[in-house]
Parts: sequence; C-alpha cells; structure tokens
Amino acid sequence: MDFDETLRQFAVKASGLQAQLQNEQATKNALIMPFFQLLGYDVFNPAEFFPEYVADVGIKKGEKVDYVVMKNDMPIMLIEAKKCGEDLNIHTGQLFRYFSVTTAKIGILTDGIKYKFYTDLELQNKMDLSPFFEFNLEEITDEDIVGIKKFCKDNFDIDKIIEYAFECKYSKLIKSYFMAQMQQTTEEFVNFILGAKVNNVVIYGGTRTQNIIDKFKSVIQKSLINLVNDESSNRISAALSEGETAIKGSSDSTVERNHGYVEKTFLQRLESATSEIKNLYFSLKDYILSLGNDITVNEWKFYVAFKKEKNFACIERLYKDKIQIFLRISPDSVILVDNFIRDARKIPVYGSCDLMVIIRNNDDFEKAKSLIVKAYNEN
Repeated sequence: MDFDETLRQFAVKASGLQAQLQNEQATKNALIMPFFQLLGYDVFNPAEFFPEYVADVGIKKGEKVDYVVMKNDMPIMLIEAKKCGEDLNIHTGQLFRYFSVTTAKIGILTDGIKYKFYTDLELQNKMDLSPFFEFNLEEITDEDIVGIKKFCKDNFDIDKIIEYAFECKYSKLIKSYFMAQMQQTTEEFVNFILGAKVNNVVIYGGTRTQNIIDKFKSVIQKSLINLVNDESSNRISAALSEGETAIKGSSDSTVERNHGYVEKTFLQRLESATSEIKNLYFSLKDYILSLGNDITVNEWKFYVAFKKEKNFACIERLYKDKIQIFLRISPDSVILVDNFIRDARKIPVYGSCDLMVIIRNNDDFEKAKSLIVKAYNEN
C-alpha cells in the first residue's frame, strides 16, 4: 500500500476516534504520535522524537513543547498538541514563544485532526502569526498529501520546505485578496488600477470623483470575474483540443499541476471509490437529472457539470469515502455547517460554483436535496 492510500485510511480512522478522545494525552496517543509515525519518524526514540522538550522563555521556567522532531541532536520541528476539537487559534501565542528559543524552523499546532504549519518568513527566529500550510484530515485532498509528504523523514529538506512555505503562504494571501476584490471592490484597489499603466498609458488619467470611483468599482469587479471565467474556459478548451472532451474518451490518466501535484481524473476517482460512494454518486446524478428536462450533463475530465443556461451544480471532488458537490448558491444565503456545508468562494474549482456540500452517506444526501433544488430553481 502506498503512502497516499495509507494516509487516507489513517484519516478515516482518525475521524472515527474523535468522540472517544476526552483529553490531550488521549489525542497524542491515538492521533498525533501515529501520524508522525506514518511520516517515518520513530516516535519512541527520544533522539528523533523528543517529548516534553524544555523551551524556557526568559524568566519563565518549566515551559515545554509537547514534541520536538530532532535531527543530528538539533530540533527541526516543534509540535504543540491540543485536545481533539479544541480551538487551535487561541494557542498560536504559545507556539510563538517556543519558536523563538529553539533552532527549529518549523512549528506545528495540531489537535490531531487539524494541522497548522508555521515558519519565520517575515522576521528571522520570529514565528509568523499565520500558517503557510494547513489541512484537515477529515477533508484531506490530493494537494494536501503532496504538502504532507514534504515533512516525511526521508523527504525532509528545510531549504525546499522554506521555498514551498513562501510560495504557499503568499500565493494564498494574494488569491484571497483578489477573491475579496471580486466580491467587494475597495476604493484603494480602484485607485491602484486606475493609476496603473498598460503599454505606458495610464488606465484612467481623468479626475477621480466619487462618481467615477463607484463606476469603476463595478467595471473592475466584472473584469476580474470575467478573467476567472475566461481562464476556466481556456483550460477546458485546451483539454478539448487535446482530445480530453469527456472522461469517457480520455486516455490520459493524470495531469501534473503545481508543486509536482498530479491530479487524478474524475473517472479514476470514481473507479477507486468504495461501492457505497459509487452508488451514492449515481443516485445523486439521477436525482439532479430528475429535477427537469432542461438539464444538460457534461462529463469533463476532472468534474461532472449539471447546467441549464449555466452550471448550477458540479461534482468535482469524489473521494473513497465522500462526495463534494459544488452548487451555484451564495454562501451568504444559507447556514453553513462544519463538515457538511462550506463557503467555497476561496477554493479553486472548475465549475464556478460557490457553495460546497460534503456528502458521505444517504442521510447527508437527503439533507442536501433541498440545497440542490434551490440551486436548480435559482439558475
């Protein structure tokens, strides 16, 4: 069994153990130590995986990091563990203090399910307050696994990790900024755009009255949305030109993306899913098509889209134990639910839908039906 499959099986097991973990020590034993063991570390060898590592800060004595990963007798990763389900955000300061008094360049904050990875990109030996990489074992993706592999014992290369951290952190922040501008364009951004030059000509050289600023807000917002949609269309067109019109006719098995990530086709994902998920997928597909005769289904290489005049539902992420369907519904119009209904506006997707619904079983499917109908009726 390869690493990807082993990790996915561990993630399923970890998810099922959560209710039984009533304290931090139970979380360490059941989830955190086994996870790092999976990464190749000898968690019972203190020369490699040191528990309760002293990290005294100033006059404050007795400060200890839960675990430190060691290499050549030097700390390389700090791991601060919390009880499963605890809010990690309130403990960032604790890890921040430890980081400044050790030689480790990587700090990890975890409750055994959620993991946040930090380093010091902005100031030397001062941990950044925001993580460069984070994942949730209950919603683990192929791209997450690519990132996790970089921290395996056999792959660990701090220079490559820092390079990866720089790109991950700032590309995520930049994308978040542009996504926010697409939703609500600010005057600051409008002024920046109006003063920019294209072929040495300022975009707008006139007087910037409030009326002009407001007009350009709408123009810029629409331009950003069109740019994203055009890029999606270009990717689909490129796939079509290579004979990748639909997953049925696709002979290529994978496509390489950022950071060496190789994306599986939708057909590959369907073939590797459990029989329960396969049956759930076909039931979901049949249900959507039963909503009306005006629905067209397009089975692309990486996703399946259901549309009337435009896509209203897309199944883009199909895993062995769950299906993620994206709906063209504003996340602001529904109540979001952890591990079931999520805002997908900041998640890169193929089908341009903003609400993610995670379906693991028939009960989830039944609860999702009203949202699917809503997406159908509103588009």
